Amino acid sequence: MSSKIISILFLGIVFNTLSAQSFVFKKKSDAYVFKKNSLSKLDYAKSYYDVGEFYKGYCVVSNGEKWGAVNSEGEISIPIMYDDVIVLREHLFLVMKNNLYGIVDYNNRVLIEIIHPKIKYQAISWDDTSPLPPQISIEDTSYIYKPDSMKFVKKVKDIKKDIYKVAPYMPAFFKECKDSSIDNSDHDKCQRNSLNDYVIELLKKENVWEFSAIVQFVINRDKSISDINVVRTNDNYYNDIIHKIVAKIPVYEPGRNRKEEAVNVLYTLAIKVK
Repeated sequence: MSSKIISILFLGIVFNTLSAQSFVFKKKSDAYVFKKNSLSKLDYAKSYYDVGEFYKGYCVVSNGEKWGAVNSEGEISIPIMYDDVIVLREHLFLVMKNNLYGIVDYNNRVLIEIIHPKIKYQAISWDDTSPLPPQISIEDTSYIYKPDSMKFVKKVKDIKKDIYKVAPYMPAFFKECKDSSIDNSDHDKCQRNSLNDYVIELLKKENVWEFSAIVQFVINRDKSISDINVVRTNDNYYNDIIHKIVAKIPVYEPGRNRKEEAVNVLYTLAIKVK
């Protein structure tokens, strides 16, 4: 981290509290000072060496050596004791100590022990329209978050779920690409291009620009979509939106094997919004 703090002013809006929060830079104190809203005074008791942006109701803060997080009222939720803190979603935080990772909740209660060299966060979206709870992978074991118990539990694997990386007959998303007038060799190309255009159009409606990502997901034999995973992206901030859009992709036909039986297929989609 640079020893010289750059003067900056930003505003974080947290919609669930219907109020605005900000940290205002002051040259004299070399600190970011919390201000609840435009009418309130600066609270010098809540000043920090460095801060992030408000996301999902929380903001990461630093004393110059360690990181923690404050809530929308400027109160400490995650003590400033970690080498790094990332807000995953409401009330869930990825934390790092001595290059080892774990997950804590908004009370700093440890949900996943801070002993892992790598934690892969697979799913972020979970709302009324796309009920996908957060999922993580540690080595070869997957865990799913249960909001009712506020715990991560091991995900039961479907041992009968054989997944094709490439199926003899790949899934179809749009009926028009199955038109008999289209040469067979162009069917898959039509499906892929149409799907890409479909996803990009939805991202633009969400006001997402200058964004790229590689997303993998499984198209099941029953035409449902599961195991959504953002493999690579230039901005993790939009992962919520990606999961919501991919979960709603229309599937016209599932993939099929040489016997023309429906099978599960792993699909990779490259997205680029200019």
